[in-house]
Amino acid sequence: MEETKKKRFSLIIPVLHEGARINFLLETLRHLPLGEKAEIIVVDGCPLGDTVKTIDDKNVKKVLAPPGRAKQMNIGANQATGEILLFLHADTRLPPEALTLIAETLENKNIVGGAFDLAFEGNNPFLQFLAILTSLRARLTRIPYGDQVIFLRKDTFFALGGYPDVPVLEEVILMERLKRHGLKIALIARKVVTSPRKWEKNGFLVTTFHHRILMFGHYMGIPPQRLVNLIPRPIKDKVLIFFVKSPTLCPVKTRLAKAIGTEQAKLLYLAFLKDLWEMISQNGPERGWDVRVYIYPQAAVEEMAAFFAGHASFHPQEGKDLGERMSNAFLASFAAGYRRALLIGSDTPDLTAATIELGFTALKKKGATVGPTYDGGYYLIGFKKRSFSPHFFAGIPWSTAEVLKITLERFRERGISPFILPHFNDIDTIEDILALREQHRESLFSRGYTMNSLESIERLFKGGN
Repeated sequence: MEETKKKRFSLIIPVLHEGARINFLLETLRHLPLGEKAEIIVVDGCPLGDTVKTIDDKNVKKVLAPPGRAKQMNIGANQATGEILLFLHADTRLPPEALTLIAETLENKNIVGGAFDLAFEGNNPFLQFLAILTSLRARLTRIPYGDQVIFLRKDTFFALGGYPDVPVLEEVILMERLKRHGLKIALIARKVVTSPRKWEKNGFLVTTFHHRILMFGHYMGIPPQRLVNLIPRPIKDKVLIFFVKSPTLCPVKTRLAKAIGTEQAKLLYLAFLKDLWEMISQNGPERGWDVRVYIYPQAAVEEMAAFFAGHASFHPQEGKDLGERMSNAFLASFAAGYRRALLIGSDTPDLTAATIELGFTALKKKGATVGPTYDGGYYLIGFKKRSFSPHFFAGIPWSTAEVLKITLERFRERGISPFILPHFNDIDTIEDILALREQHRESLFSRGYTMNSLESIERLFKGGN
């Protein structure tokens, strides 16, 4: 057992927009026996690094990589110093004795790696039965899935060429390589527990069918690059429409720019975008939001798509005024099959995921929802597909204190009683800046891009007075 304690582990965690859960996962890993001394490598597939920026553990190795789980895991393995590599999905928990069991298993020099039995969070009988079948299948075929937490000796991993750079089934293909080379793995009779979130989002039957199609196509010899096209598209329920501008091609924060200067206004607007995008990226996948970013002007779509990247689609804002552009974005989103749509702008950087989710929840019963601002406008508006009409955006005097009042009148004309969300403040003036700084001085928002930008602007403003 003394030899067991000397084993070196590198725990490699590929992530994409997992800021909401990563610190809890890392804390549980550190409390595992042998976990305190393990090397933990988090490989973030988001160019902005939205997950690694949230990590509190200073001993975690944080790596940015192109998105794609195979790429991320290979890059993490290349950074690893441990002799045992363990590949862990961010939504999966190890049993308390996991590392000790792995170390003991690999004392047998004939075994090069392995995995665990599987369980799902919660008590859904369908998923628990599926987990039993998955574990049994892995024992019979010696080809576990990635959800079962694959571990390998590092020299074996690199001798096999690492994970194949394919969009799906990279872990299955690697395990098949092991089997063809006559290398032995062990299936440890302890359960890892994984999240059912993809099953809950896409539906149990659809997700099961998807897995069966992938495996059948794989055994029929269809390349993984083509298998992706066989995956059934998930149910389109919730879409978040994010309206943004390019600060390099059009004026932004014009009222603030008169007080703090055009360049400072641009920098502040970029900070707003980064904070909002970080919130969306960290919460959207977990909460089942699809995201469509609408960009103004049209010439800036490529530039701004590169700025955001990540889990979204990017589109030009189309229309002769703001109302027509918003109306067209809703029409396009509903035409794409979504049933509930919310639209937000970029003037409320402290907008919370909980507020957005409240809006989506409200649309289960209400035809519309609106989030008012204190200056007479709104920061969010949303509709059920059957309740939407371009009439709600036609002829509105935008950027005035009458916007919300007229919009609510339009709802009443159509017999719609919208759900009213909590008020937020648009950040348009120096007074708004100072109020935002004071409101969030001790909150988590104080660690964000906007607050850092406000500190320099506040110093500039006070110094000039």
